[in-house]
Amino acid sequence: MKKLVLLFFTLFALANILPAQTVYVTNTGKKYHVETCKYLSSSKIAIDLNVAIKKGYTPCKVCNPPTLSTSNQKVAEPNPTPAKAKSAPPSTSGTRTGCICRDGTQSTATGRGACSHHGGVDHWLYK
Repeated sequence: MKKLVLLFFTLFALANILPAQTVYVTNTGKKYHVETCKYLSSSKIAIDLNVAIKKGYTPCKVCNPPTLSTSNQKVAEPNPTPAKAKSAPPSTSGTRTGCICRDGTQSTATGRGACSHHGGVDHWLYK
């Protein structure tokens, strides 16, 4: 019985010593970020990584915040965005109908400022 009580207190103490991984969300977004992400300029709400994932937030593709599989590793700086292999740009003839942002999202914006919160335009879509 003494060993069981000792084991319980040891586990309890370790759970309180290990730091929770804090990530950041915005008022309106569906992604979570590292503290230094450029997309946190309008709002920044600290939240535990586990809570963020349970609430349905997904990691930002620009700042590469920790995930559950990497949260036990110490993350000092955000990972740089890996360089994509560039394919030939699509045809630029016709009417511009939208774009694909660098983080992979699609936008119907056709002018300046398109994908400004998604790392910029990767390529334009034409009709």
